[in-house]
Amino acid sequence: MGTRETQARKSVEHHGVVISVEKGAGEDDLGSVWGIAIISTVDGKMYVDDQDEHIPTKVMKRSADSFIDNSRDGKIMHEGDVVGRVRHSVPLTNELAKSLSKRGVLTEDALLMECWLIEWVPETVEARKRFDSGELKAFSVHGDGLVVDREIDVEDIATTDLEGAA
Repeated sequence: MGTRETQARKSVEHHGVVISVEKGAGEDDLGSVWGIAIISTVDGKMYVDDQDEHIPTKVMKRSADSFIDNSRDGKIMHEGDVVGRVRHSVPLTNELAKSLSKRGVLTEDALLMECWLIEWVPETVEARKRFDSGELKAFSVHGDGLVVDREIDVEDIATTDLEGAA
């Protein structure tokens, strides 16, 4: 299939999927929310998100680095004031999985998706309550990116229902 490319710099917002809500010990410790911010591949195939975008692994990794170096701010779905921060950021790649398998941390074939795993820490009791109640099942990350439009062969696209798994 031929490739059609157009490039434009634009503001990019991605919606991550909450995978774990860890309870805190009180008002001084509001716990944390772990989630997947960006997915690049699933079972070796490129992943196209609900915004009809595919983010290649190297772009995902650069995006994660830039976000951690320059922001870490957390809002509720891009709205309002900052109500939390990203504490931990792990771009999970096949390359990292191979290195971890050599150390016995996991098996080389255990990584089913290349993705950006983050830990988001709420800074307000209200934000924490919204995650605890299940009202918030997703979070958002924001940045600027160069968007490239390309034709993609449908057979190269992975399908998965992450929200159903959350």
